[in-house]
Amino acid sequence: MTRWHIHDAKSKRSELVRKACREGPRVITLRGRDAVVVLAVDEIRRMASQRGSLAALLRNSPLSGVDLNLGRSNDTNRDVINKWSGCADTSRIATAEGSPCGATTWCAMSAEEM
Repeated sequence: MTRWHIHDAKSKRSELVRKACREGPRVITLRGRDAVVVLAVDEIRRMASQRGSLAALLRNSPLSGVDLNLGRSNDTNRDVINKWSGCADTSRIATAEGSPCGATTWCAMSAEEM
């Protein structure tokens, strides 16, 4: 795609539109970065008419023949250390009663305190 600086695009607006219609999209840059694209209406209509189903998209994907391993690992990836019992400040120990997994006792100790 051809790039136009914003100042050139403003001063040559008609030329920019004609070229976008005849030759394809034009990118307008702002402070050296791509900002917007000038695109012919016919191109937008063509792109919009190419809609398909998600299944068709996945079927036509370049990765459609890749064998994926979708099994789950039993590894928890972490060791859980129960340090709440070392909390000296009993006002910071709480019990979550009625939780789905039963009552749980925890301490709001900071990492430094542990």
